[in-house]
Amino acid sequence: MPLRPRVVGVPQPAGVGAQRARVYQSLPKPLCTAPCFIILFSTYHLTSKMTFAILLKSRQFRLTLIVEGITMTTVSDKQAEKDAKAEALKARSAAMEAKEKELNAGKTGKGTRTFVAMTRGRSNLEIQYEGFDESQPDTLPKSLSEFMDLAKVSDEQVIVGYLIDGFNSAAYSNASDPISEYVEVYWDDDVKTRFKATIRNYSRDAGVSIEDAVALIKPAYLKGNPAK
Repeated sequence: MPLRPRVVGVPQPAGVGAQRARVYQSLPKPLCTAPCFIILFSTYHLTSKMTFAILLKSRQFRLTLIVEGITMTTVSDKQAEKDAKAEALKARSAAMEAKEKELNAGKTGKGTRTFVAMTRGRSNLEIQYEGFDESQPDTLPKSLSEFMDLAKVSDEQVIVGYLIDGFNSAAYSNASDPISEYVEVYWDDDVKTRFKATIRNYSRDAGVSIEDAVALIKPAYLKGNPAK
């Protein structure tokens, strides 16, 4: 007669976890190889710290197994942890933004602004640094000499390093721009710039994809700027 397992105090699981496998591996081999135990252990597992008993009955023998203090993280627990991290990041971003406003409250006119950010790597530490705020065009320098005055830098080698970094960054941004593949090579540079800006702004403001914006707007650009 086959064994008929009976479970006491074990809820139906939400999923399969690594801890269940560790418990299974820690059990005596003769027990683990019993077909009835394998079926039972595949069906039930713990979802919180508790003590439970698995009672295996048959005409031949009766076995009671006690397993204590096992913790299982359920799907809902993982989602709650994920939501908590998202809320923590949102709160940190809001706090950093408020701090930036406070640090820049007395700054007006052209010049750098103070930014608050986090270091990269495992240990994220809050940092502050000075930089030009591209979201405020009126605060940006308009010439090299003005940049040198505002950035308080006069060393030519340092300036060349800045130029190289800026050039490489701009080149990568242009090459990786998803709108670039829709730009015609024979268009003038100013037409290319306006086309990209138009597509990007329309896509954002109308809430449509880049492809849909191009399909709507590019025919007019092709008509107004034919190949020469």
